[in-house]
Amino acid sequence: VNQVELARLQAAVRSAKRALTAIEGLGKDYAESAKELAEAISAASQERVLVAIVGSAKRGKSTLVNGLLGRRDDTLAPIGRFPATNVVSVFGAGDALKARVFFRSGEPRQISEHEIREYACEDRNPSNQKQVERIEVEGPFPGIDRRTLLIDLPGTDNAMAEQHSQTLYAFLPRAAAIIFMTTADAPINAAEQGLLRHIHGLGIAGIFFAVNKKDYVRLGELDEAELADGIAHNRKIIEDAGFSSPKIHVISAKDYLEAKPDSGVETLARSVQQLVEEQRITLIADRLEARLRLVLEAVRARCTD
Repeated sequence: VNQVELARLQAAVRSAKRALTAIEGLGKDYAESAKELAEAISAASQERVLVAIVGSAKRGKSTLVNGLLGRRDDTLAPIGRFPATNVVSVFGAGDALKARVFFRSGEPRQISEHEIREYACEDRNPSNQKQVERIEVEGPFPGIDRRTLLIDLPGTDNAMAEQHSQTLYAFLPRAAAIIFMTTADAPINAAEQGLLRHIHGLGIAGIFFAVNKKDYVRLGELDEAELADGIAHNRKIIEDAGFSSPKIHVISAKDYLEAKPDSGVETLARSVQQLVEEQRITLIADRLEARLRLVLEAVRARCTD
């Protein structure tokens, strides 16, 4: 660990704790800001990099998550005909498989892996009527080391777009790295363009772009020229959103889930792992400092109302 960067992180934690004490002293009207900052401090103190997988619905985000977890099923990150994920799911390394659901109020509940769908999916928990804040799952996952938390987020641009987008956008400032997923069969849409611009504005250093479903070429649903045109089109949109010279990983999350060769996910996963190894403390300090600024801006705005 770089001692200079570690000292920077420790200083950021101390500053955030001082600010938290001051905000708590303002009374219950500022409870949400205090809660947000307390969560940011707790997350930074764990010294784990939050890697969020984002994009529109049906881009294959949960398929990629299941593959990285070493699963061959969708029990932990459900997949369905309709947009499935409607809450935040957090996956981390652990010695044994455990799952807990956290609610917006009340105590968290230990659940079995087979109960996850009851809380995570739109068909079992429509419009998040069960008031789930997040689901946390830990276990011996081969694609996640103990320095990383993998986040599966709701997608944009679907029938439940407003609620899902609110959940997605509220979580994004916590992410230290992002895998932005598109697909080879459809260009980046308007909702994704807005999401790209928002992510660029957050100043998150670790951004990875992935074009999923390259297996469509093998299956005859796309030819190589169509795939190349789609990648070039998406690259132009990504550049227009402010990302210069983006590296785009062409992958098949489905092939990776099914342990087929040449999925492209292995290269993407190695790139993410390299970032974590080389810049973990810097990424965490960046996020804590950014979140502290956001909380203080919200508090100041409230004070002047």
